[in-house]
Amino acid sequence: MELGHTLKELRKKKRLTLLELSNKSGVAIATLSRMENGRMTGTVGSHEQICKALDVSLSDLYRNLEDRTKTVESAEHALMIEHSNGPENLSRELFISNTLDKKMLPMLIKLGPGSGSKEERNNRGSEKFIYVTRGAIEININGRKYPLKQGATLYFDASLSHSFSNNTKNQSEFLSIQTVS
Repeated sequence: MELGHTLKELRKKKRLTLLELSNKSGVAIATLSRMENGRMTGTVGSHEQICKALDVSLSDLYRNLEDRTKTVESAEHALMIEHSNGPENLSRELFISNTLDKKMLPMLIKLGPGSGSKEERNNRGSEKFIYVTRGAIEININGRKYPLKQGATLYFDASLSHSFSNNTKNQSEFLSIQTVS
């Protein structure tokens, strides 16, 4: 698995041990080890944490994953990358399978009633476009709240601290397209 090789290469370039990277990123040492050894891929969330700890972009981590000759991609099935039935009660479905050299990551995010995401902050230069496809959500960007109903959109600097919440009694879904810097 090329992701693991790239992760190990980036970690060693920063002269970090697995334990040090685990402490900096908040990703369990066992998970990091499995990722480096190709036994698991992790989630986009864990990839973002690792990249932040290594001070690299997602595209740096994903650089060896895509077949560079493929310019058109059709996704018949979304790839489930994260699902939580806990307090967050959210799922993320990625609509592309190969991410190297991609300029954006399109995904469908589903938030259960009364749930929300953890605070995120993407790499400098990253942007996000949100389109609410079902229900209503609230986006908190640097402490400012933006309520969005079905059909509403929002475009913002994803390097700012942000989180998503569903304060309704029904499931909400939204399309999130994030640029990769």
